[in-house]
Amino acid sequence: MHSVNHDVHFIQHYQTRMYMRKDIEQLSQLYHRAILGLLEPTFNINRSIDSLLPSGSRETILNMGNCNSDATSALSIDDLVTLFESAALKYPDSSAIEKGDQRLTYRELDERADCVSQHISNVIEPGDIVCVHADRSINWIIAIYGILKAGGVYAPLDSALPAALRDCNFHAAGAKLFLVAHEPDKIFRPCSSSLCLSIEELLLGPNHVGITMPGKTRRHLACPSANAYVCFTSGSTGKSKGVICTHQGLVAFQRDLTVRLFAENGRKICQIMSPAFDGSIHEIFSALSYGATLILAHSTDPFAHLGLADSAILTPSIGKVLNPDDYPQLRTVSKDTIAQNLFC
Repeated sequence: MHSVNHDVHFIQHYQTRMYMRKDIEQLSQLYHRAILGLLEPTFNINRSIDSLLPSGSRETILNMGNCNSDATSALSIDDLVTLFESAALKYPDSSAIEKGDQRLTYRELDERADCVSQHISNVIEPGDIVCVHADRSINWIIAIYGILKAGGVYAPLDSALPAALRDCNFHAAGAKLFLVAHEPDKIFRPCSSSLCLSIEELLLGPNHVGITMPGKTRRHLACPSANAYVCFTSGSTGKSKGVICTHQGLVAFQRDLTVRLFAENGRKICQIMSPAFDGSIHEIFSALSYGATLILAHSTDPFAHLGLADSAILTPSIGKVLNPDDYPQLRTVSKDTIAQNLFC
């Protein structure tokens, strides 16, 4: 398909079996408008963005999306903490996390996250970023909710990343606290970290870490506009950049049952995506905001726990190497966060 305007030319190839011609024509128009906007010397970035979508396309997107829905209005949105605490109150004895033969109920996860929150509330302020050694352990998940309950912002440092990149990300986040799952993990402490604590020691009690414990408090109002987590980009410029995301963005996104991997009580969601990518955030919060069970990896086989799950996010490269017959319990697979039932 060709689009021509003065000296602007481009050719767009597509598979006719997969895409409709009208959709490709619309995409071609968007490319065309984007290029012309970039070539216009009087346009700034904001004006180029405003002129990108024709009015018809803008209306189509608004009608198909949920941004105008009452369900995702500012007045109807909770935050991740409120959703989790509601699930813990409703399903206290249901499994929140499973890792091999280890199991943590919603009540237990809530209590341990409260403990961590009370400790770190003495060393961070609401809105502070806290980096976590993301080792896919149960204590990793406890750390996440402890941070959010304290009003902090979760930033994962994937244990698989090179030390230099982890140090760079910690410095870029501007964090002062680094949390690890267990005492031996403190060897992963970034060079610029002024304070490193382990979830293991925090759960032992206040005297162990020399922090005075405040009385237990629970928030009364949700804070949907507050920052929730930092997602680091892949660093196409040679240096990773942290993108801060709010509670309300993810909560609104996951309001749809399909988008959240059909997460509900009794459903098991597999944690398989790298903590370095926001897909892991989607797995964790989809499950634990709605009473489902998060299944963590428990062996050297990176896909063994997939056989225990009902839902999972799988990239195309992973999907190609797996045999569906090996995972009879798996019912829903999400690719690019669009969940599809395997047995429709």
